[in-house]
Amino acid sequence: MPEQHTERAYWGKDVAKQLGIGRSTLTKWCLALESQEYPFVRGENNSRAFTEQDIFVLKHMKELVQVRSLTLDTAVNVVLSRVDLDKRTGGVREENSLSQTKNSHALQPKEQLGEQANKGMALLFQHIEAMAAEFTAMKQELQDIKAQNEYLKEAIRNQEKQQAQIEYDRSNKESRRDEQLMSLVRDMQETKKMIAATEEKKSWIAKLFSK
Repeated sequence: MPEQHTERAYWGKDVAKQLGIGRSTLTKWCLALESQEYPFVRGENNSRAFTEQDIFVLKHMKELVQVRSLTLDTAVNVVLSRVDLDKRTGGVREENSLSQTKNSHALQPKEQLGEQANKGMALLFQHIEAMAAEFTAMKQELQDIKAQNEYLKEAIRNQEKQQAQIEYDRSNKESRRDEQLMSLVRDMQETKKMIAATEEKKSWIAKLFSK
C-alpha cells in the first residue's frame, strides 16, 4: 500500500512569530478565511494545524492588509481567488502534529516555501498592482469629472450673476425713464397752468382798459 503524502504542521504561536503578527491578529485572519470556507486542518482540542499552504496564504493576507491597506474582507477575497482549495493535501505528518511537544514543531525557513509559492506570490502582487493602477486611473478620472463639474457650476453662477446684473440695470433704466416721463408731465402741467394764468391776466387787463 503506497504511503500517504502528508504535510508538516506548525503551532499557531510559531506561525504568528514567523509572520510578525500577534496571536489575536492571526486568529482574526483565520476566522475571516474560514468564513469564506477556507479549510484549516484541525489537530487535538480542535486547534488549527498550519500547513505550508496556510502560511503562504497568511503571508499574502499580511501583504494585502498591512502593506497594501486593503480591508480584511477584500484581502480574503483576493487571496482565495488565487488559491486552489481542491489541491490541498489532507494529511499532517505525525511527528509534526499538534499532539507532539512544542520542540517537535520547528518553523519552516522562508527559503523552503518553494519556487512555486514565490511564483504564486509574484503573480498575486502583479494582479494587485494592476488593480491598484486601475483604481488610480478611475480615481483620476473621477477627479477630472469633479473638476469639470466645478468649472461648469462656476460658469453657470457667473452667467446667473451677469443675467441678474442685466435685469437690475434694465429695471433701473426703466425706473429712471418713468421718473423722467413723470417729471416731463409735471413740467408740462405747470407750463399749462402758467399759460392759463397769463391768458387770464391778459383778459383781465383788456377788460380794464376797455371801460
